[in-house]
Amino acid sequence: MELCRRYHCHHLQENLHN
Repeated sequence: MELCRRYHCHHLQENLHN
């Protein structure tokens, strides 16, 4: 889960914001 907090989540959030 740490990986998700590292970049995975970040990438997903950017997609949602777009």
